[in-house]
Amino acid sequence: MADCGVRIAIDDFGTGYSSLNYLHRLPIHTLKVDQSFVRAIRSGEDGACIVNAIVAMAHGLKLEIVAEGVETDDQLNYLTSLGCHQVQGFFYGPARPATDIDRLLSRDGLAFAHTG
Repeated sequence: MADCGVRIAIDDFGTGYSSLNYLHRLPIHTLKVDQSFVRAIRSGEDGACIVNAIVAMAHGLKLEIVAEGVETDDQLNYLTSLGCHQVQGFFYGPARPATDIDRLLSRDGLAFAHTG
C-alpha cells in the first residue's frame, strides 16, 4: 500500500477499539498516542508510563509516532526526549476552520508542525 502513497495510522492508540492485534493484521505506519495519555504526563511517573510504553513499542516496530493533545512545554519536552516524531495540539494553536489553514501556512512560509 505504501507504494501507492497510502499510509495507515491508528488514531487514539490505547483506547476504545485500537488493539495491539491491528499492529500485526494491518500494514500500519503510524501510531497516534491518545491525548488522555499525553495529559497524564503531568501527573508524574505513573502518568507517563503508558506514553513511555507506546513510544518504545512504536520505535521497536519502526512506526512513526504522533502525540495528540500537546498543550504545554513540559509535555513537548518530555515527548521530544522520548523520540516522538510529531506532536499536535493547542500548544501550537487552537483548532481552526479549513479556510484559515491556507492563509496560516502561506504566511511568511510558516508551517505549524514539529518534527523531532
